[in-house]
Amino acid sequence: MRMNQSWIQFGLWVVVGLVLTMAPRVSTVYAQQRNANPRPNLDGQRVSSTPARAAHEQQRSFHLPPGFVIELVASEPQIIKPINLNFDASGRLFVSQSVEYPFVPSPDQTPRDAIKMLVDTDGDGLTETASTFADGLTIPVGLTPSPGGLIGFSVPNLYHFKDRDGDGRADERSIAYQTFGYGDTHGMVGSLTWWIDGWVYGTHSNNNRSVARGADGHAIDIKTGHIHRFRPDGSRIEFFTRGQVNPFGITFDPLGNMYSVDSHTKPISMMLRGAYYPDFFKPHDRLGLRPDDDASHARLDGSGRHRVLRRGSVSAGLSWHGIHRQPRDRTDQPRPT
Repeated sequence: MRMNQSWIQFGLWVVVGLVLTMAPRVSTVYAQQRNANPRPNLDGQRVSSTPARAAHEQQRSFHLPPGFVIELVASEPQIIKPINLNFDASGRLFVSQSVEYPFVPSPDQTPRDAIKMLVDTDGDGLTETASTFADGLTIPVGLTPSPGGLIGFSVPNLYHFKDRDGDGRADERSIAYQTFGYGDTHGMVGSLTWWIDGWVYGTHSNNNRSVARGADGHAIDIKTGHIHRFRPDGSRIEFFTRGQVNPFGITFDPLGNMYSVDSHTKPISMMLRGAYYPDFFKPHDRLGLRPDDDASHARLDGSGRHRVLRRGSVSAGLSWHGIHRQPRDRTDQPRPT
């Protein structure tokens, strides 16, 4: 299939996985059962009864398009339950990990989540050193390096972390913006992305209520899913778009266009500033119009007719693909069943 016949012409690859995809009610039930059983399932069983797989074994189970490879960069014990990652300008990889998710610790419990810093010291693409950049966190869904440090979320605030002495560990932590809802812990502030315009962009689902304010006094009252942006210094936060049910992932193309994906079975969309996208409460405002599900997942078969190969349900992120030349045998085919 030619690049100009599908969404692939934008170079977007949706990462589909079970990343933070617990249903809202599941999160509530888990929270109620946390003290009785730290790792319960709805039927009272443990989270998984299947044996654990080694990282290299899991790596072999991925289904990849012809001509593509997947490489192992880091695994346990360097990182544990990673939920977000971002590179800084020096090539260091910051990874947030959460053993708390989906439970928010009670006030008498010490949060156990952390942000790890992984460094490739010999240039082979693998990380040789792993250190704790910040700990004592609660479900740090989003993080991004920014000028002067690192911006990260930890229930219920956005924090600015700074490493003043350069030892690879944050020695200063201050609240950049507060306070964000966390009743539904899989839809909190996430997908933090610093862009060249000096703003940090982030997502928020429609199942949490938040009111956040910048130092300039301007506040946003969050009642639905949306994408917001803020200055790293805490001076201002504002809406970029409104709507969407459960947006995950933000990426920009070389022209500065933003794309995001709604985990609520919706397609990749180009996000237009000021637009309202469909959610549970309102339809789009015409500016927030996007292709319907079937059209966005359609492909051309050999006869030139469109057919739907599969529908996405748990789209958990996306990234701009800047490689213009793809393998010659690259084709869009259904995943093996």
